[in-house]
Amino acid sequence: METDEDIRVIVGLGNPGPKYERTRHNVGFLVLEALAGPGASWQQSDSGVRATVRVGRSEKILFRPLTFMNRSGRAVAQLLAREELRSDQILVVYDDIDLEASRIRIRRSGGAGTHRGVASILAELETGDFPRVRVGVGGPPLGMPLDRYVLELLEGAAWDAFSKVVARAADAIRVICDEGIGVGMNQFNPMPPLDSAVGRSREGESDSDSGGKN
Repeated sequence: METDEDIRVIVGLGNPGPKYERTRHNVGFLVLEALAGPGASWQQSDSGVRATVRVGRSEKILFRPLTFMNRSGRAVAQLLAREELRSDQILVVYDDIDLEASRIRIRRSGGAGTHRGVASILAELETGDFPRVRVGVGGPPLGMPLDRYVLELLEGAAWDAFSKVVARAADAIRVICDEGIGVGMNQFNPMPPLDSAVGRSREGESDSDSGGKN
């Protein structure tokens, strides 16, 4: 059975602080919390917060940069240097406005699209050779600014629906770690959106490999 034991670090992109916690743009942080569970021990390190937990058959470092989104690469580069890891030994999970809400897209490598956090990682590592899990959040309704949409506080039914999206992304990462990226792609990339997904795709946009404009 193929596994991805080579993945040593799972990076979740988001913004630190309670103000941003329950927002679409924070999905990377939320997925790591789902993977870690309530008993995980998080420690400050390398411009971020990390915990070592079992994901699948082996232990992984879960890492949340605390540099805010557009400087995420600096924290990731520092962590890789300290751990003496290659770029392809990390997996990055982040929100994508160009992907239909609640859809998952797993890729082995690629560009940043318009996602500033991923662009920062590419700039610091000087490569896009790392796997990623893109979590679709759709685009804003007509007339709503993009920043307001991705940083909108989700409450009540909207938060309940988004929690299901987070759980789906966490499941995808567990499958990747247990059975390999290829199996994860085959299983999760074709999945239809959840019935009560938060947000909606912008009219006329496709499920491209681009990242969110955030």
